[in-house]
Amino acid sequence: MQLYTNRELIRDLKDPHRADIASRYLMQCSPNVFDLARRYRLSGDDAKDLFQDAMLAFIERVAGDRFDPEGSASAAVYLYGIAFHLLKKRYNRRMKQEEWEREFAETYLVTEKIVQNYDNRLTAHALLDQLGSPCQELLTAYYLNDREIEDLSKDYEEVAIGTLQQRIRRCMQKLKTYSKKWADNNR
Repeated sequence: MQLYTNRELIRDLKDPHRADIASRYLMQCSPNVFDLARRYRLSGDDAKDLFQDAMLAFIERVAGDRFDPEGSASAAVYLYGIAFHLLKKRYNRRMKQEEWEREFAETYLVTEKIVQNYDNRLTAHALLDQLGSPCQELLTAYYLNDREIEDLSKDYEEVAIGTLQQRIRRCMQKLKTYSKKWADNNR
């Protein structure tokens, strides 16, 4: 494989007929990038991705005339520098993500539970609305407001406690029927 000067490399990368030869030359620079990846303990696939990303970034810079062939860095060193900066960006992004997970993951889970509870309340209210006013009032008073059956008996014009318990059971049976229908529709 012939050695390129930076000027020849740029010329060949810009020429579609010779770009393949120039990219093969750049492939010879891959051991430097893989050594860098190994130092940062990347897996083999991640190291290949890093090299490919660095090579693409290098070619884009050459195409955009942002690589100076008269500069002090050779193409191999420049490619290594791009790979190092890409690796540094990925590392910083991962650190930010881990920091977020440490600080905010618990908050997110608590918020998710609050939203789930809110959804459950909306579902419960929708099911209660289907029951109708008498059942809704009776169940709300007995279960949600923790009223005693004797107090409810007085509120319902001295209805016998047994009759009131029977009404509560029937209302609960209706509620179960509606909740089963709702569950079947939302699977």
